Amino acid sequence: MKRVGVRKGATVMQDIDCVCACREKLPIEEKRRVFAKFYALGSHESQNAYLFACTEFTHTQEFPNGRQRRHFQYKLRPSIGTVMVCQKFFLGLHGIRRSRLRKKVGSATLK
Repeated sequence: MKRVGVRKGATVMQDIDCVCACREKLPIEEKRRVFAKFYALGSHESQNAYLFACTEFTHTQEFPNGRQRRHFQYKLRPSIGTVMVCQKFFLGLHGIRRSRLRKKVGSATLK
């Protein structure tokens, strides 16, 4: 059931502490700059294009039961150069959920 007229809270950048230490790859100023740049894009279409540009399909893993898993690399392009990060950090930095990334970027790679 949808709730009409209910406002969502403001989107915030999450400070993710992942096991691969992506947190140390970027200074806090660069993290804030990437977050602000993403939300300055405004429309979901522009944001999705940005997410697609930062995501690179690497390979597909086949399972014995016939299922497939697609693997991606996540790249940030701050002013200090290209930085590879894990999915958990990428999602937290942009303040988005995995479902948005999977629906918008994952479906576009199938085309």
